[in-house]
Amino acid sequence: MLKLINDAIMADTMLHYASLIVHKEHPVFCEFGVAYGGNLERISRIIPHGTLHGFDTFEGHPKEHYKDMSGVDTRQLNCMDRVYKIHGPPTTKECMNKYFNDNNINNVHLHKGLINDKSLNNIKEIDFALLDLDIVEPMRQVLKMVHPHISVGGFIALHDVGTFDSEDWYRFVCKPDEYVVSYPLKNALVVLEKVK
Repeated sequence: MLKLINDAIMADTMLHYASLIVHKEHPVFCEFGVAYGGNLERISRIIPHGTLHGFDTFEGHPKEHYKDMSGVDTRQLNCMDRVYKIHGPPTTKECMNKYFNDNNINNVHLHKGLINDKSLNNIKEIDFALLDLDIVEPMRQVLKMVHPHISVGGFIALHDVGTFDSEDWYRFVCKPDEYVVSYPLKNALVVLEKVK
């Protein structure tokens, strides 16, 4: 099994929301910030008839890229250092692909590199997206890109939002009447449900 470094509440919450899209004919799940791949593996087993996309550098936080970005502080850039010391470096794309292939998990597609405006070119609709980038500015940018792709009744989970300067920063990206907060877990996780 791939490493799952989330706490039990986060892990169970991801499985719960994945189970809410299992009824769809071809559900789509996207994770932005894959780390060790544990979420992708667990959710692939819940929605084996769906498509999962994992976006990551597969090399850890791109500190050099973000160090001079406005609003990014050292705390955000270094937040995974302790995890890497305990669990080792993030799993590479090649190792993750080999694991998925060896375990007959054929519905996961990995995308390596920084997420940009072309990352979602081939994905029309997303039923459930997990944003776990740890750094507020990239989270804002990815949320802006992702939320127009979310299906009505779909979900966006934002991890570690309470560690940012303002825990409701996401409200400035999404239209207030378009999403409702489905699951607020202070300082850890917010799940938005698209209602229209």
